[in-house]
Amino acid sequence: DTPGHDGAVLIEGERVTSFGVHLPLSSHPEIVNGAAGTRHTAALGFSEVCDALVIVVSEETGTVRIARNGRLHPVRDLRELKTILGEFWTRYYRNPSLAKDRTRTAQMLGSGALALGLSVLAWFLFVFQPGPVQRSYTAPVVFEHVPAGWVAQTVSDTPVRLVLSGPDHFFSTVDPSRLVLTYNLTQPVAGTYELPTTSGTLHIPKGLKLIRVDPAVVLMNVDRAAP
Repeated sequence: DTPGHDGAVLIEGERVTSFGVHLPLSSHPEIVNGAAGTRHTAALGFSEVCDALVIVVSEETGTVRIARNGRLHPVRDLRELKTILGEFWTRYYRNPSLAKDRTRTAQMLGSGALALGLSVLAWFLFVFQPGPVQRSYTAPVVFEHVPAGWVAQTVSDTPVRLVLSGPDHFFSTVDPSRLVLTYNLTQPVAGTYELPTTSGTLHIPKGLKLIRVDPAVVLMNVDRAAP
């Protein structure tokens, strides 16, 4: 919910010069192959129009990929990433003619370290999750497909309490109004019944799991409607 969401920040020297920048998207999105979104397509597009080495981190999985010369490569671990960065630095920046200019070399190394530090900090702030979190919600009980002439209702008006667990950023997809416990009553029989909450239907958002339901049973009364 910020103006810079999905936009790039351009840093020149020690100054932020642009914010919320739209990078060029790849002309070959099929290379991404549906495994990633806009940021990967932008990283690939950026590598198609210049000789930059682009490091892209998945928001959902934290997977690191390298985009370079119009190709997208997965990075297995930190060791491989350091090797790629070292080779790139040696090829394009470690010029023997600059050996005497120690000041400039130190500045370039400092800029590289700063860029890598900012990347790691951004990963910890926006991607890394220390562990799953738990949040509780209330869900009303709804009876579906009740035939005409029948009435079904819970004996108590107390809603069902759900406890969901998962990475914190997945909870942004939860719409509490959609958390409803539904039962199918296509063939009702008059009486009062105890329905296990596990026998109802709940639509849990992807990436989260249900770890507790309270109460364990729902008391339901079924009867024919009064004339």
